[in-house]
Amino acid sequence: MRPYSIVEDVGLKLFITNLSNNHYELPSRKLITQLVPDLFMNVEKIVCYIGVMFRRITYQVHEMFLTEGEDIWLTADGWTSQVLHFVNFVT
Repeated sequence: MRPYSIVEDVGLKLFITNLSNNHYELPSRKLITQLVPDLFMNVEKIVCYIGVMFRRITYQVHEMFLTEGEDIWLTADGWTSQVLHFVNFVT
């Protein structure tokens, strides 16, 4: 993990400038300092919501299809996509 000041590093700025052909500018340390706590809170809310929904789905599947003493195992995966935004799957 790096400190937010990494965005002020001359080498990183040069690397990003060359990589993006001058089309991307790194955000300032001040902006990152403001955005990261909000981003963390949003991710935390999403993870909690997914956990609650996962428990509900597990309970409903168990009630619908299984008898006493049987088990069910579910896995979940989620990721972001430039096209689909956020995607969840349960298998």
